[in-house]
This record gives sequence, structure tokens and C-alpha cells, in this order.
Amino acid sequence: MVYCNMSGLELIHKIVVQDERDFRMIRVPDGFKFEGEEEKSLIHHLNEKHKLYHKNPLDFSHSSLRYMEARNLFLPWLRAEGTDFTGARLTGCQFTYGYFKKAVFADANLSPSLGKRITSFAYSKLLEVNFEKANLQEVYFGGTDLSGANLASSYLKSADFTNAALCNVLGLDLGIDIEYAKIEAVTVTEKERKIIMGIKSKVMFNKVIDSHLN
Repeated sequence: MVYCNMSGLELIHKIVVQDERDFRMIRVPDGFKFEGEEEKSLIHHLNEKHKLYHKNPLDFSHSSLRYMEARNLFLPWLRAEGTDFTGARLTGCQFTYGYFKKAVFADANLSPSLGKRITSFAYSKLLEVNFEKANLQEVYFGGTDLSGANLASSYLKSADFTNAALCNVLGLDLGIDIEYAKIEAVTVTEKERKIIMGIKSKVMFNKVIDSHLN
């Protein structure tokens, strides 16, 4: 894949100053951090402009944003099909109504710091997304479509999957602390239903054991 290389500061400038939205096939240097005055200006710009992204969203499809670090970015309707977020640290970011088909979040950290705003993918399309070994603790997946996603060895304590579609999800039974995730009113196949019932049975069993111990 041939990328257009772009520095992180150049990316911020194009978003904030030039109001550009097409960033398909770009590559930002691994590990770029949104911080300082540049971070503040980007957060302010996104808060001001986010309503305009419904019809003309930011598009990072098939781009490389590996090990990027960002906090509290408001990015509804983001398009990131096939985007590589491997190892990224994206805490408190709002990705509502986004399109992330086949994006890669392997080894990424999306869990908020103690008491901070949660990361949300509410109502997003997360089809076949790779979350393998990602930290998804407390992440909100309400109303998302995770069909075909890979959750193997991801950390799922207090993750919220209410009303999500979990059809053909890979590694659902291998998610770490998945018994502490909120899994309610989900759309699943018989395979996932059995796994979820097994998880809930384990939780009920542990509660009974704990009650006897106490």
C-alpha cells in the first residue's frame, strides 16, 4: 500500500486551519501525540464543527495511525475503513456513528483513566474490526454492529455492549474479564448466545460461591 506521508502537526493544521476532511491513505509517524496547544486547538475545532460532519465527515480510510495518542476528541461519523490504529492510545474519544469496517485496533488502549470520560463507539459500524489484545475496559459499544469483529484476548471489564450486534464475533469466549462486561439486548447467532449464556452462568455461580464464603 502506498501512503502519503504527513506529520502530525501538518495533519492538525489541515484539519483546524484549512478545514480539510479527506485524509485517506495517509501515514502519520508512529507514536505521534496530540498534546499542548495543538491538541487544544483541535479539540476546540472539532467541538465547533462536529455537526457539519454528518454529510461530509473526516475520512481516514486505509490510513496508518499506529501508536497515535489522543484524548477527548469528538469525532462523530468518522470514516476509518481499513485504518490501522495498532497500539493507539485513544482515551475519552467519541466515535459515535462511525464506520470502521476492517479497521485494526490490536494492542490499542481505549480505556479511560480513572474518573475520566469514556471512549464511545455508540451506533458505529465495527464490522470485522480487529480488537485483539486491546484494552477495551469501560468502552461504550451501545448500538454498534460488531459482526465479525475479533475480541480475542481483549480486556473487557465494564465494557458496555447493550443493543450491540455480536454476530460471528471471533474470540468472544477469550475476552479477558468478559464476565464483568454489560451484555444485554444483543443480536447474536446461536453460537454467541451459548457463549453468553455460559458467561452469565459463570457469573451467577461465582456470586453463589461468594455469598457462602461471606
